[in-house]
Amino acid sequence: MPRTIPESRRAAGPPRPLFTGKARIHWANTGAGAGTRPLQSVAGTSVRVQPPSDMSAKISSRIVSTTLLRGGVCTASQRVSGIDIFTSHMGIPIVQVYPKGLDVAQLQRSLTTMLGKYPLLGGRMRKDAQGLPYIEGNDAGVRFRVHQCAGALPAYGPDRHLHPLLKGFHTPIYPWNIFKDSQPLFEVDVYQFDDGGAVLSNTAAHSVMDGTAYWGFMVDWAACARGEEVPDRPMEREQLIRLGEANLQTPYTRGYVYQMGFWDRVRQFAGLGWQHLVSIDKDVFRIPANTIEQWKQQARTEFPQADGATTAELVTAHCLKVLNPFWTHRRDRCLGHVIDLRYKRRLRVPRHFFGNALGHGEVMYTADELDQLSVAAIALKSRMPADSLTNDDLLGYLGLMERARQTKGILKLMMRSVGRTLDGGLVLNNCSHYPMYEIDFGTGRPSWHDATRVVFRMLMIIPTPEMDGGVDIHLTALKPELDAMRRLHKH
Repeated sequence: MPRTIPESRRAAGPPRPLFTGKARIHWANTGAGAGTRPLQSVAGTSVRVQPPSDMSAKISSRIVSTTLLRGGVCTASQRVSGIDIFTSHMGIPIVQVYPKGLDVAQLQRSLTTMLGKYPLLGGRMRKDAQGLPYIEGNDAGVRFRVHQCAGALPAYGPDRHLHPLLKGFHTPIYPWNIFKDSQPLFEVDVYQFDDGGAVLSNTAAHSVMDGTAYWGFMVDWAACARGEEVPDRPMEREQLIRLGEANLQTPYTRGYVYQMGFWDRVRQFAGLGWQHLVSIDKDVFRIPANTIEQWKQQARTEFPQADGATTAELVTAHCLKVLNPFWTHRRDRCLGHVIDLRYKRRLRVPRHFFGNALGHGEVMYTADELDQLSVAAIALKSRMPADSLTNDDLLGYLGLMERARQTKGILKLMMRSVGRTLDGGLVLNNCSHYPMYEIDFGTGRPSWHDATRVVFRMLMIIPTPEMDGGVDIHLTALKPELDAMRRLHKH
Protein backbone atom coordinates (compact mmCIF):
# COMPACT_ATOMS: atom_id res chain seq x y z
CA MET A 1 0.00 0.00 0.00
CA PRO A 2 1.15 3.61 -0.48
CA ARG A 3 3.19 4.93 2.41
CA THR A 4 4.16 8.60 2.75
CA ILE A 5 7.69 9.09 4.09
CA PRO A 6 7.80 11.58 6.98
CA GLU A 7 10.15 14.53 6.57
CA SER A 8 12.25 13.36 9.52
CA ARG A 9 13.01 10.06 7.78
CA ARG A 10 13.61 11.51 4.36
CA ALA A 11 16.72 13.33 5.46
CA ALA A 12 18.34 10.23 6.94
CA GLY A 13 17.04 7.64 4.50
CA PRO A 14 16.72 7.93 0.75
CA PRO A 15 19.07 10.15 -1.25
CA ARG A 16 18.12 13.83 -1.33
CA PRO A 17 15.72 14.60 -4.16
CA LEU A 18 16.89 16.56 -7.14
CA PHE A 19 14.54 19.43 -6.30
CA THR A 20 14.55 20.61 -2.68
CA GLY A 21 12.29 23.57 -2.12
CA LYS A 22 12.54 25.55 -5.35
CA ALA A 23 14.77 24.90 -8.31
CA ARG A 24 15.18 26.60 -11.66
CA ILE A 25 15.55 24.87 -14.98
CA HIS A 26 17.03 26.87 -17.86
CA TRP A 27 16.47 26.29 -21.54
CA ALA A 28 19.65 25.90 -23.53
CA ASN A 29 19.74 27.42 -27.01
CA THR A 30 19.97 24.63 -29.58
CA GLY A 31 21.68 26.86 -32.11
CA ALA A 32 18.79 26.49 -34.52
CA GLY A 33 18.72 30.20 -35.30
CA ALA A 34 15.80 32.57 -35.61
CA GLY A 35 12.96 33.11 -38.02
CA THR A 36 11.27 30.63 -40.33
CA ARG A 37 11.96 29.69 -43.90
CA PRO A 38 11.52 26.48 -45.90
CA LEU A 39 14.57 24.23 -46.19
CA GLN A 40 15.13 21.60 -48.87
CA SER A 41 15.51 18.06 -47.53
CA VAL A 42 17.42 15.27 -49.22
CA ALA A 43 14.18 13.88 -50.60
CA GLY A 44 13.18 17.20 -52.10
CA THR A 45 10.39 18.17 -49.71
CA SER A 46 10.54 21.29 -47.59
CA VAL A 47 10.22 21.28 -43.83
CA ARG A 48 9.13 24.47 -42.07
CA VAL A 49 9.92 24.78 -38.38
CA GLN A 50 8.77 27.49 -35.99
CA PRO A 51 11.35 27.81 -33.22
CA PRO A 52 10.11 28.42 -29.68
CA SER A 53 9.55 32.06 -28.83
CA ASP A 54 11.60 31.99 -25.64
CA MET A 55 14.30 29.36 -25.37
CA SER A 56 15.46 30.83 -22.05
CA ALA A 57 12.14 30.22 -20.28
CA LYS A 58 12.49 29.26 -16.63
CA ILE A 59 10.53 26.62 -14.76
CA SER A 60 10.38 26.57 -10.97
CA SER A 61 9.21 23.55 -9.01
CA ARG A 62 8.85 22.20 -5.50
CA ILE A 63 8.31 18.71 -4.12
CA VAL A 64 4.75 18.20 -2.90
CA SER A 65 5.02 14.61 -1.66
CA THR A 66 7.26 11.56 -1.57
CA THR A 67 5.53 8.21 -1.23
CA LEU A 68 6.88 4.67 -1.04
CA LEU A 69 4.63 2.25 -2.92
CA ARG A 70 4.56 -1.47 -2.16
CA GLY A 71 2.67 -4.18 -3.98
CA GLY A 72 2.31 -6.44 -0.95
CA VAL A 73 3.90 -9.39 -2.77
CA CYS A 74 7.33 -10.86 -2.09
CA THR A 75 8.92 -13.19 -4.60
CA ALA A 76 11.94 -15.43 -4.94
CA SER A 77 15.29 -13.76 -5.55
CA GLN A 78 16.56 -13.82 -9.13
CA ARG A 79 20.11 -13.72 -10.41
CA VAL A 80 21.14 -10.84 -12.64
CA SER A 81 22.53 -12.05 -15.97
CA GLY A 82 25.73 -11.02 -17.68
CA ILE A 83 23.64 -9.16 -20.27
CA ASP A 84 21.87 -7.28 -17.45
CA ILE A 85 25.20 -6.20 -15.93
CA PHE A 86 26.63 -5.34 -19.35
CA THR A 87 23.84 -2.79 -19.92
CA SER A 88 24.90 -1.26 -16.55
CA HIS A 89 23.14 -0.44 -13.28
CA MET A 90 22.73 3.18 -14.40
CA GLY A 91 19.22 4.57 -14.27
CA ILE A 92 17.71 5.47 -17.64
CA PRO A 93 15.09 8.27 -17.43
CA ILE A 94 12.10 8.03 -19.76
CA VAL A 95 9.89 11.13 -19.95
CA GLN A 96 6.30 11.43 -21.22
CA VAL A 97 4.40 14.74 -21.52
CA TYR A 98 0.65 14.77 -20.79
CA PRO A 99 -1.08 18.07 -21.74
CA LYS A 100 -4.34 16.95 -20.12
CA GLY A 101 -2.60 16.05 -16.88
CA LEU A 102 -2.44 12.90 -14.79
CA ASP A 103 -4.56 11.64 -11.90
CA VAL A 104 -1.88 11.12 -9.24
CA ALA A 105 -4.09 9.10 -6.90
CA GLN A 106 -5.06 6.76 -9.73
CA LEU A 107 -1.44 6.45 -10.83
CA GLN A 108 -0.44 5.44 -7.31
CA ARG A 109 -3.28 2.94 -6.90
CA SER A 110 -2.62 1.31 -10.24
CA LEU A 111 1.16 1.24 -9.73
CA THR A 112 0.61 -0.45 -6.35
CA THR A 113 -1.45 -3.10 -8.14
CA MET A 114 1.22 -3.50 -10.83
CA LEU A 115 3.97 -4.00 -8.24
CA GLY A 116 2.01 -7.02 -7.09
CA LYS A 117 2.19 -8.36 -10.65
CA TYR A 118 5.81 -7.26 -11.24
CA PRO A 119 7.19 -7.89 -7.72
CA LEU A 120 10.86 -7.78 -8.75
CA LEU A 121 10.43 -4.11 -9.65
CA GLY A 122 9.79 -3.34 -5.99
CA GLY A 123 12.81 -5.33 -4.82
CA ARG A 124 16.42 -4.37 -4.15
CA MET A 125 19.72 -5.18 -5.80
CA ARG A 126 21.99 -7.36 -3.67
CA LYS A 127 25.29 -9.29 -3.94
CA ASP A 128 25.64 -12.96 -3.05
CA ALA A 129 28.52 -14.60 -1.19
CA GLN A 130 30.61 -14.59 -4.38
CA GLY A 131 29.92 -10.89 -4.96
CA LEU A 132 27.57 -11.53 -7.89
CA PRO A 133 24.45 -9.34 -8.14
CA TYR A 134 20.90 -10.56 -7.80
CA ILE A 135 17.49 -8.98 -7.20
CA GLU A 136 15.89 -9.68 -3.83
CA GLY A 137 12.11 -9.75 -4.25
CA ASN A 138 11.51 -8.26 -0.80
CA ASP A 139 8.81 -5.70 -1.71
CA ALA A 140 10.96 -2.86 -0.38
CA GLY A 141 9.04 -0.49 -2.61
CA VAL A 142 9.18 2.08 -5.40
CA ARG A 143 9.57 5.78 -4.68
CA PHE A 144 6.85 8.07 -6.12
CA ARG A 145 7.42 11.82 -6.01
CA VAL A 146 5.02 14.60 -6.97
CA HIS A 147 6.39 18.03 -7.94
CA GLN A 148 4.46 21.26 -8.48
CA CYS A 149 5.76 23.46 -11.30
CA ALA A 150 4.92 27.14 -11.68
CA GLY A 151 3.36 28.29 -14.91
CA ALA A 152 1.87 26.49 -17.88
CA LEU A 153 3.21 23.27 -19.38
CA PRO A 154 5.59 24.28 -22.20
CA ALA A 155 4.89 23.02 -25.71
CA TYR A 156 7.51 20.29 -25.70
CA GLY A 157 8.27 18.70 -29.05
CA PRO A 158 11.05 18.19 -31.61
CA ASP A 159 11.97 21.90 -31.55
CA ARG A 160 11.63 22.22 -27.79
CA HIS A 161 12.76 18.84 -26.65
CA LEU A 162 13.69 17.97 -23.09
CA HIS A 163 17.34 17.02 -23.47
CA PRO A 164 18.62 20.36 -22.06
CA LEU A 165 16.31 19.91 -19.05
CA LEU A 166 16.39 16.16 -18.51
CA LYS A 167 18.69 16.32 -15.50
CA GLY A 168 16.00 18.29 -13.72
CA PHE A 169 13.14 16.04 -14.73
CA HIS A 170 14.05 12.80 -12.99
CA THR A 171 15.50 11.24 -9.86
CA PRO A 172 18.86 9.68 -10.83
CA ILE A 173 19.91 6.11 -10.10
CA TYR A 174 23.68 5.66 -10.02
CA PRO A 175 25.59 2.37 -10.18
CA TRP A 176 27.46 3.17 -6.98
CA ASN A 177 24.16 3.48 -5.08
CA ILE A 178 22.31 0.53 -6.57
CA PHE A 179 23.16 -1.92 -3.75
CA LYS A 180 21.94 0.39 -0.98
CA ASP A 181 18.72 -0.39 0.88
CA SER A 182 17.57 3.18 0.25
CA GLN A 183 17.84 2.90 -3.55
CA PRO A 184 14.72 1.61 -5.33
CA LEU A 185 15.13 -0.07 -8.69
CA PHE A 186 12.41 2.17 -10.11
CA GLU A 187 11.78 5.87 -9.45
CA VAL A 188 8.62 7.71 -10.51
CA ASP A 189 8.37 11.52 -10.67
CA VAL A 190 5.24 13.43 -11.66
CA TYR A 191 5.61 17.15 -12.44
CA GLN A 192 2.29 19.00 -12.34
CA PHE A 193 1.94 22.43 -13.95
CA ASP A 194 -0.47 25.22 -13.05
CA ASP A 195 -2.53 24.76 -16.23
CA GLY A 196 -3.20 21.09 -15.41
CA GLY A 197 -0.56 19.62 -17.72
CA ALA A 198 1.93 17.09 -16.39
CA VAL A 199 5.22 15.38 -17.12
CA LEU A 200 5.72 11.75 -16.09
CA SER A 201 9.34 10.74 -15.61
CA ASN A 202 10.28 7.13 -14.84
CA THR A 203 13.82 6.05 -14.09
CA ALA A 204 14.69 2.35 -13.96
CA ALA A 205 18.06 0.72 -13.43
CA HIS A 206 18.91 -0.59 -16.90
CA SER A 207 20.12 -3.86 -15.36
CA VAL A 208 16.52 -4.56 -14.35
CA MET A 209 14.90 -4.31 -17.78
CA ASP A 210 15.43 -3.34 -21.39
CA GLY A 211 13.15 -1.28 -23.63
CA THR A 212 10.85 -4.14 -24.58
CA ALA A 213 10.30 -5.09 -20.93
CA TYR A 214 9.81 -1.45 -19.93
CA TRP A 215 7.17 -0.70 -22.55
CA GLY A 216 5.41 -3.97 -21.80
CA PHE A 217 5.19 -2.88 -18.18
CA MET A 218 3.97 0.59 -19.17
CA VAL A 219 1.20 -0.85 -21.36
CA ASP A 220 0.05 -2.96 -18.40
CA TRP A 221 0.26 -0.06 -15.94
CA ALA A 222 -1.78 2.22 -18.20
CA ALA A 223 -4.39 -0.51 -18.76
CA CYS A 224 -4.66 -1.04 -15.00
CA ALA A 225 -5.09 2.72 -14.45
CA ARG A 226 -7.98 2.68 -16.96
CA GLY A 227 -9.65 -0.08 -14.97
CA GLU A 228 -8.81 -2.96 -17.30
CA GLU A 229 -7.80 -6.42 -16.12
CA VAL A 230 -4.06 -7.13 -16.43
CA PRO A 231 -2.81 -10.74 -16.32
CA ASP A 232 0.00 -11.83 -14.05
CA ARG A 233 3.36 -11.68 -15.82
CA PRO A 234 6.17 -14.24 -15.45
CA MET A 235 9.13 -12.95 -13.45
CA GLU A 236 11.44 -15.83 -14.41
CA ARG A 237 14.77 -14.26 -15.49
CA GLU A 238 17.03 -17.30 -15.38
CA GLN A 239 16.65 -18.60 -18.94
CA LEU A 240 19.47 -16.58 -20.48
CA ILE A 241 21.77 -17.50 -17.58
CA ARG A 242 20.97 -21.19 -18.01
CA LEU A 243 21.61 -20.97 -21.75
CA GLY A 244 24.92 -19.31 -20.99
CA GLU A 245 25.85 -21.99 -18.45
CA ALA A 246 25.12 -24.68 -21.03
CA ASN A 247 27.36 -22.93 -23.59
CA LEU A 248 30.36 -21.89 -21.52
CA GLN A 249 32.64 -23.73 -23.97
CA THR A 250 30.83 -22.65 -27.13
CA PRO A 251 33.16 -20.35 -29.09
CA TYR A 252 32.07 -16.84 -29.91
CA THR A 253 34.06 -15.58 -32.87
CA ARG A 254 31.94 -12.77 -34.27
CA GLY A 255 33.53 -10.17 -32.03
CA TYR A 256 30.48 -7.89 -31.90
CA VAL A 257 31.19 -7.94 -28.16
CA TYR A 258 34.80 -8.54 -27.19
CA GLN A 259 37.12 -8.48 -24.19
CA MET A 260 39.34 -5.41 -24.09
CA GLY A 261 42.94 -5.41 -22.95
CA PHE A 262 44.05 -2.88 -20.34
CA TRP A 263 45.33 -0.19 -22.72
CA ASP A 264 42.42 -0.67 -25.09
CA ARG A 265 40.11 -0.14 -22.13
CA VAL A 266 41.95 3.06 -21.16
CA ARG A 267 41.78 4.37 -24.74
CA GLN A 268 38.11 3.55 -25.25
CA PHE A 269 36.86 4.93 -21.95
CA ALA A 270 39.04 8.03 -22.16
CA GLY A 271 37.84 8.71 -25.69
CA LEU A 272 34.18 8.25 -24.83
CA GLY A 273 34.52 10.28 -21.64
CA TRP A 274 36.25 13.20 -23.35
CA GLN A 275 33.73 13.11 -26.19
CA HIS A 276 30.88 13.16 -23.67
CA LEU A 277 32.30 16.19 -21.88
CA VAL A 278 33.25 18.45 -24.77
CA SER A 279 32.07 17.42 -28.20
CA ILE A 280 28.90 15.32 -28.29
CA ASP A 281 25.31 16.47 -28.00
CA LYS A 282 21.77 15.43 -28.86
CA ASP A 283 19.05 16.96 -31.00
CA VAL A 284 15.70 15.81 -32.39
CA PHE A 285 14.72 16.00 -36.05
CA ARG A 286 11.33 15.24 -37.55
CA ILE A 287 11.15 13.34 -40.83
CA PRO A 288 7.60 13.79 -42.14
CA ALA A 289 5.57 10.96 -43.63
CA ASN A 290 5.61 12.42 -47.14
CA THR A 291 9.42 12.49 -47.18
CA ILE A 292 9.55 8.87 -46.08
CA GLU A 293 7.01 7.89 -48.72
CA GLN A 294 9.13 9.57 -51.39
CA TRP A 295 12.16 7.59 -50.21
CA LYS A 296 10.14 4.38 -50.34
CA GLN A 297 8.96 5.14 -53.85
CA GLN A 298 12.55 5.82 -54.93
CA ALA A 299 13.58 2.49 -53.41
CA ARG A 300 10.80 0.63 -55.26
CA THR A 301 11.82 2.28 -58.53
CA GLU A 302 15.53 1.66 -58.05
CA PHE A 303 15.19 -1.91 -56.73
CA PRO A 304 11.94 -3.37 -58.13
CA GLN A 305 12.97 -6.94 -57.24
CA ALA A 306 13.58 -6.13 -53.56
CA ASP A 307 10.85 -6.40 -50.95
CA GLY A 308 11.06 -2.67 -50.21
CA ALA A 309 13.02 -0.67 -47.67
CA THR A 310 11.50 0.03 -44.26
CA THR A 311 11.12 3.44 -42.67
CA ALA A 312 13.88 2.70 -40.16
CA GLU A 313 16.26 1.53 -42.88
CA LEU A 314 15.70 4.64 -45.01
CA VAL A 315 16.02 7.06 -42.09
CA THR A 316 19.23 5.34 -41.00
CA ALA A 317 20.61 5.57 -44.54
CA HIS A 318 19.75 9.27 -44.69
CA CYS A 319 21.62 9.96 -41.44
CA LEU A 320 24.67 7.93 -42.51
CA LYS A 321 24.82 9.84 -45.79
CA VAL A 322 24.59 13.24 -44.06
CA LEU A 323 27.22 12.43 -41.41
CA ASN A 324 29.68 10.52 -43.58
CA PRO A 325 31.57 13.63 -44.88
CA PHE A 326 32.55 14.48 -41.30
CA TRP A 327 34.37 11.16 -40.89
CA THR A 328 37.45 12.28 -42.80
CA HIS A 329 39.42 9.03 -42.51
CA ARG A 330 38.81 6.37 -45.16
CA ARG A 331 38.35 3.44 -42.79
CA ASP A 332 35.13 1.45 -43.02
CA ARG A 333 32.09 2.87 -41.27
CA CYS A 334 30.17 0.76 -38.77
CA LEU A 335 26.42 0.62 -38.23
CA GLY A 336 25.77 -1.12 -34.92
CA HIS A 337 22.54 -3.03 -34.39
CA VAL A 338 20.80 -3.75 -31.08
CA ILE A 339 18.96 -7.08 -31.35
CA ASP A 340 16.06 -8.33 -29.24
CA LEU A 341 16.72 -11.99 -28.41
CA ARG A 342 13.01 -12.53 -27.73
CA TYR A 343 12.58 -12.66 -31.52
CA LYS A 344 15.26 -15.30 -32.06
CA ARG A 345 12.90 -18.27 -32.07
CA ARG A 346 15.43 -21.02 -31.46
CA LEU A 347 16.42 -19.43 -28.15
CA ARG A 348 12.78 -19.62 -26.99
CA VAL A 349 12.97 -16.49 -24.85
CA PRO A 350 9.39 -15.58 -23.78
CA ARG A 351 7.93 -12.46 -25.37
CA HIS A 352 7.14 -11.15 -21.87
CA PHE A 353 10.64 -11.88 -20.56
CA PHE A 354 11.25 -9.28 -17.83
CA GLY A 355 14.91 -8.36 -18.02
CA ASN A 356 17.51 -7.57 -20.66
CA ALA A 357 17.43 -9.81 -23.73
CA LEU A 358 19.79 -7.79 -25.90
CA GLY A 359 22.22 -8.99 -28.54
CA HIS A 360 24.46 -7.05 -30.90
CA GLY A 361 25.38 -6.98 -34.55
CA GLU A 362 27.09 -4.84 -37.19
CA VAL A 363 26.92 -3.85 -40.82
CA MET A 364 30.01 -2.27 -42.39
CA TYR A 365 30.16 0.29 -45.20
CA THR A 366 33.13 1.72 -47.03
CA ALA A 367 33.47 5.48 -47.13
CA ASP A 368 32.93 5.38 -50.89
CA GLU A 369 29.69 3.43 -50.51
CA LEU A 370 28.21 6.10 -48.25
CA ASP A 371 29.51 8.80 -50.62
CA GLN A 372 28.29 7.28 -53.85
CA LEU A 373 25.36 4.94 -53.19
CA SER A 374 21.77 6.16 -53.11
CA VAL A 375 19.76 6.35 -49.90
CA ALA A 376 17.81 3.28 -51.07
CA ALA A 377 20.97 1.22 -51.68
CA ILE A 378 22.45 2.19 -48.31
CA ALA A 379 19.12 1.32 -46.65
CA LEU A 380 18.94 -2.16 -48.15
CA LYS A 381 22.53 -2.88 -47.16
CA SER A 382 21.78 -1.95 -43.53
CA ARG A 383 20.08 -5.32 -43.03
CA MET A 384 22.25 -7.85 -41.27
CA PRO A 385 22.72 -10.92 -43.51
CA ALA A 386 21.24 -14.10 -42.02
CA ASP A 387 24.66 -15.76 -41.84
CA SER A 388 26.16 -12.86 -39.88
CA LEU A 389 24.41 -13.92 -36.66
CA THR A 390 23.56 -17.62 -36.51
CA ASN A 391 22.04 -19.54 -33.62
CA ASP A 392 25.53 -20.89 -32.78
CA ASP A 393 26.75 -17.28 -32.68
CA LEU A 394 23.99 -16.39 -30.23
CA LEU A 395 24.77 -19.38 -28.00
CA GLY A 396 28.45 -18.43 -28.06
CA TYR A 397 27.52 -14.87 -27.11
CA LEU A 398 25.43 -16.10 -24.16
CA GLY A 399 28.34 -18.32 -23.09
CA LEU A 400 30.70 -15.32 -23.25
CA MET A 401 28.35 -13.25 -21.12
CA GLU A 402 27.97 -16.00 -18.54
CA ARG A 403 31.74 -16.56 -18.29
CA ALA A 404 32.23 -12.85 -17.78
CA ARG A 405 29.49 -12.77 -15.14
CA GLN A 406 30.96 -15.67 -13.18
CA THR A 407 34.48 -14.19 -13.28
CA LYS A 408 33.28 -10.60 -12.62
CA GLY A 409 34.75 -9.59 -15.96
CA ILE A 410 31.79 -7.75 -17.46
CA LEU A 411 33.56 -4.38 -17.26
CA LYS A 412 36.28 -5.75 -19.56
CA LEU A 413 33.73 -6.30 -22.34
CA MET A 414 32.95 -3.74 -25.01
CA MET A 415 30.32 -3.55 -27.71
CA ARG A 416 32.61 -3.22 -30.72
CA SER A 417 30.31 -0.89 -32.63
CA VAL A 418 30.34 1.56 -29.69
CA GLY A 419 34.13 1.73 -29.81
CA ARG A 420 34.03 2.17 -33.56
CA THR A 421 31.80 5.23 -33.24
CA LEU A 422 34.88 7.09 -31.99
CA ASP A 423 36.13 6.93 -35.59
CA GLY A 424 32.73 7.33 -37.22
CA GLY A 425 29.58 5.34 -37.59
CA LEU A 426 26.39 4.97 -35.59
CA VAL A 427 24.66 2.59 -33.24
CA LEU A 428 21.04 2.15 -34.32
CA ASN A 429 18.36 1.84 -31.63
CA ASN A 430 15.12 1.40 -33.54
CA CYS A 431 12.25 2.23 -31.17
CA SER A 432 9.67 2.85 -33.89
CA HIS A 433 7.69 -0.24 -32.83
CA TYR A 434 7.39 0.76 -29.18
CA PRO A 435 3.98 2.05 -27.98
CA MET A 436 5.23 5.19 -26.23
CA TYR A 437 2.38 7.30 -27.61
CA GLU A 438 -0.27 4.76 -26.64
CA ILE A 439 0.34 5.00 -22.89
CA ASP A 440 -2.98 6.45 -21.74
CA PHE A 441 -3.61 6.40 -17.99
CA GLY A 442 -7.19 7.56 -18.47
CA THR A 443 -6.55 11.26 -19.13
CA GLY A 444 -5.33 11.03 -22.71
CA ARG A 445 -2.24 10.02 -24.62
CA PRO A 446 1.11 11.78 -24.23
CA SER A 447 2.06 14.56 -26.63
CA TRP A 448 5.83 14.06 -26.39
CA HIS A 449 8.36 11.42 -25.43
CA ASP A 450 12.00 11.99 -24.55
CA ALA A 451 14.97 10.07 -23.22
CA THR A 452 18.52 10.76 -22.17
CA ARG A 453 21.42 10.90 -24.59
CA VAL A 454 24.27 8.43 -24.50
CA VAL A 455 28.05 8.99 -24.64
CA PHE A 456 28.52 7.74 -28.21
CA ARG A 457 26.98 8.36 -31.63
CA MET A 458 23.53 6.81 -31.59
CA LEU A 459 20.40 7.09 -33.71
CA MET A 460 17.11 6.46 -31.93
CA ILE A 461 14.06 6.28 -34.20
CA ILE A 462 10.69 7.05 -32.59
CA PRO A 463 7.22 7.46 -34.12
CA THR A 464 5.71 10.94 -34.14
CA PRO A 465 3.06 11.69 -31.50
CA GLU A 466 0.44 11.73 -34.25
CA MET A 467 1.57 8.24 -35.38
CA ASP A 468 1.07 9.45 -38.95
CA GLY A 469 3.89 7.53 -40.62
CA GLY A 470 6.55 10.14 -39.88
CA VAL A 471 9.31 9.67 -37.32
CA ASP A 472 11.32 11.73 -34.87
CA ILE A 473 14.99 10.89 -34.88
CA HIS A 474 16.79 11.45 -31.59
CA LEU A 475 20.38 11.78 -32.75
CA THR A 476 23.41 11.83 -30.49
CA ALA A 477 26.42 12.99 -32.50
CA LEU A 478 29.27 15.49 -32.59
CA LYS A 479 28.17 19.11 -32.69
CA PRO A 480 29.24 19.86 -36.32
CA GLU A 481 27.36 16.73 -37.42
CA LEU A 482 24.22 17.95 -35.66
CA ASP A 483 24.65 21.33 -37.32
CA ALA A 484 24.58 19.62 -40.71
CA MET A 485 21.31 17.90 -39.79
CA ARG A 486 19.88 21.22 -38.59
CA ARG A 487 20.69 22.85 -41.90
CA LEU A 488 18.55 20.20 -43.59
CA HIS A 489 15.69 19.96 -41.12
CA LYS A 490 15.70 23.11 -39.02
CA HIS A 491 16.91 26.71 -39.14
